[in-house]
Amino acid sequence: MKFGFDVHGVLDTHNEVYSTITSALVAAGHEVHVITGAIQTPELTETLKLAGMSFTHWFSIAQYHIDKGDSEVKFVDGEPWMEDEVWNETKAQYCHEEGIRLLIDDSPVYGKYFDEKNSTIYLLQKDPRRPDFWDRMAELLPRFRDRPEEAA
Repeated sequence: MKFGFDVHGVLDTHNEVYSTITSALVAAGHEVHVITGAIQTPELTETLKLAGMSFTHWFSIAQYHIDKGDSEVKFVDGEPWMEDEVWNETKAQYCHEEGIRLLIDDSPVYGKYFDEKNSTIYLLQKDPRRPDFWDRMAELLPRFRDRPEEAA
C-alpha cells in the first residue's frame, strides 16, 4: 500500500509519532511518499532522517513543475512559489496517479482537489505551530456548513 506525508506542518511537527509510523510502514514493505512543495535537498533529507523518518519516495510540487516546464516557479527567500491553482491541485493529481491511499497534510487548501475521482483519503492534521490559522478556519466552517453555495 502507498502512504503520503507532507513535510512542513506534519513530519516536522510530531517527530516521535511519524518516525514510528513511517518506519513501521517501510519495514512492512509499504511505500512511504514524502509529498511536499519543497525541493529535495541533502539538508532536508538529512533533517528528516535524523528525526527518524523513513520514506521510499519523494515528490516535490516545485521540482515537478520545473521539470515539466508548464508553469513558472519563482523562488522568494529560497522558497518556491507559483500560481496557486496549479500548485494546489498538484498533490491530488500525484496521489491519484500514484495510487496513494492516505495523505496526511496540514493545509486545508488541498482538500477540495481530493474528490470522488480521487481514491486517496485526505487526512487534515492541525499544525500546532499555527493556532491562529486553525482558529480562523474554525470560525469559517459553520458559515460554509450553513451556506454551502459560498464554499464552491
